[in-house]
Amino acid sequence: MPYAVVLLFEESSIHPIAAIKKSLVKFQSIEPDQNEIPPHLTLAIFDDIDCSACEEKLEDLAEAFDIDAIHFDHLGLFTQNSYILFLAAQTSLDLLEFHAEVHHMLSASTSGSWQIYQPGRWVPHITLAKSISKDSLPESIELTDAINLPFSANIAQIGIIFFDPSMTIYQVDIQ
Repeated sequence: MPYAVVLLFEESSIHPIAAIKKSLVKFQSIEPDQNEIPPHLTLAIFDDIDCSACEEKLEDLAEAFDIDAIHFDHLGLFTQNSYILFLAAQTSLDLLEFHAEVHHMLSASTSGSWQIYQPGRWVPHITLAKSISKDSLPESIELTDAINLPFSANIAQIGIIFFDPSMTIYQVDIQ
């Protein structure tokens, strides 16, 4: 099963986003994942990861992290198989360099890197809802009106999440 390397936000920064996500789940009549992690920004997904080797590397990454907040300025849609509604992060050189460093530092401890999260292809975002039908897309977008864009979310931690089912493997506070 896959593992995600994620940035987690201070709860006060993303409280409105968590509420919107819950509304979208309720609207879509989807069974909520009881172990779902809070809104986050995924930096990488790997099919396999040597977690013991990655813990020290995550600590090094957390110490080197010098971005106070991520700025979000618009909604977006991924449209491959079904609609995925997301909040798009402003892409800064610092964020792109940190993303590339994550991939570089973890490359020897991971396998099966998902292409859409690799440097040069990655779209930094917070997923709001997945598997949205074409019929429910307008109402789903309307539910996001409560998000006051643009806004900034303060980074609290970097972590590794196992998903399906979601479970935090390791996380470290950003210094």
